[in-house]
Amino acid sequence: MKRVFVGILLSGLCYAQIFSGNQADIPLPVVTEGFNLYVSGFGGGKITEGYYTRDQFKGILPPFGLAVGGAYKNFYFNIGYAKEKNLDLTLQHTVWNNRKYFVLWGINGLLLPDIESEGTKYIPAESTSKFLRIPIFAEFYARPIKFIEGGLGIGLGKFSQNKYLDQPLKVPGVFLTIALKPVEFVRIFWEGYSSTWKRNLGVAIGPFKGVEIISAFRYCSYPPEDEFRFQQVFLGLRAEIPSETMFKPAMAEIRILVKEQATGKPVAGAKVESTDGKFPPLVTDDFGEISTVLKPGVYPVKINSSPKYAPLATALEIPEKQKNVTVELRLRYSREYLDYKGILDRSRDLLRKNEIKNAEIELSKALKLFPDDEEGLRVRDSINYVKSNMIKEILSRAENYLTQKRYQDAINELQRILALDEKNEMVRQRIDSIRTVMLQERKRAEQVPERPIVTTPPPQARPKPAQPEEKVSVPELIDRGKKLFFEGKYREAKSYFERALKLEPGNKEAKFYLDKCESYIKMMGQ
Repeated sequence: MKRVFVGILLSGLCYAQIFSGNQADIPLPVVTEGFNLYVSGFGGGKITEGYYTRDQFKGILPPFGLAVGGAYKNFYFNIGYAKEKNLDLTLQHTVWNNRKYFVLWGINGLLLPDIESEGTKYIPAESTSKFLRIPIFAEFYARPIKFIEGGLGIGLGKFSQNKYLDQPLKVPGVFLTIALKPVEFVRIFWEGYSSTWKRNLGVAIGPFKGVEIISAFRYCSYPPEDEFRFQQVFLGLRAEIPSETMFKPAMAEIRILVKEQATGKPVAGAKVESTDGKFPPLVTDDFGEISTVLKPGVYPVKINSSPKYAPLATALEIPEKQKNVTVELRLRYSREYLDYKGILDRSRDLLRKNEIKNAEIELSKALKLFPDDEEGLRVRDSINYVKSNMIKEILSRAENYLTQKRYQDAINELQRILALDEKNEMVRQRIDSIRTVMLQERKRAEQVPERPIVTTPPPQARPKPAQPEEKVSVPELIDRGKKLFFEGKYREAKSYFERALKLEPGNKEAKFYLDKCESYIKMMGQ
């Protein structure tokens, strides 16, 4: 009984086409995360008449049949049955891989150095022993880049014939396959053997996940005509079924809420990533929510959001036998954002004290850190509102002073606006116009009949020793001059602007105010 079983097994090791784990005839590496089930159906026919498409060689013509197999991590098993071919058995092991390069070996029922002679009367009994007919193989396979892959291997079974079928070949057959992937789900492949004339050219298309359609043409240059032609065509359908699909564990609908720890507000745009790759990255919506489906278990995750929040490393725990799970995750503020909030607090405190200028300086520091943050923008709006109201009140008082012809008081009020908004050109022009009115009125008031002026020369006094001129920077000279200018002391202000221009002749601000001083002095007749 044992002999019968071994005989059936060995005779069926070489008989089917297009099983999973092959492109057409040559093995491919199969590596899975867990257990996967494979189911395939195949068939074929002859395209043209030729020496090896005659009825007497029907054992080598494309068969019809089914196959089923399974893979677990680096091991792969497949068994199939085909019309006219009996059983096919494949056992292979990928002994090493780094996801780009693979080394595998095993028994592949499709692989023989001269598969054309299978099932025909031209296999001499003395060719090799039944043991040596076992199609053992070893192969190196590579996927170096995304668009190309290929393998080179050796078939160790010595079941082969030479070109004219008159003596057995003792050299194991070498095989080669190359595949191009112009797009993700299309693979165009070629296969060939060194000690046979058989070549396969085909395409595998996988339009849906886990499903692949294969079409291959066999072309040969067979004796005795040695005429090259496409003689056979194969068509196959494969389906890959992961164990999770067959034995679905209880899945739970997960609702993840991401909120601020300080306020409880939802955090939109936060990315939740599995640190062990168990699920793809998820991003919270405008309400800080994520909905997904996960198996029970513990999932280490990392949560990243905007620079406002510190990254969070935690774990999602999905209990058994619970269909709906809600997980709430809270994010702390980052150190940078806490510094930003401290600066905003100082700005608010200065605003309460009506120190508008200093409040604006602090706010500017804060907005450099987080320019689009809502809290900072609200503080900016508050400062602008208070500042606008203060300016309105000052303008109202200045107008009252003008109606009373209290020009200097009006100028003093308007200068308070410049202290809040130094770039307010409208107020500067208003001050200049008031000064012009003051000068005109002062000139009219001082117009009296001219009388000769008798001057008594002062007694000669001993000249005082020259005082060393104080060393002052140009900006400070201009500031002192402007202070005197706005107080109406134009002659004293003029001396500061002249000193500034002496140190820095091209200073436009000093030149502007010097011209103003000379104009006002001239108008006043001083």
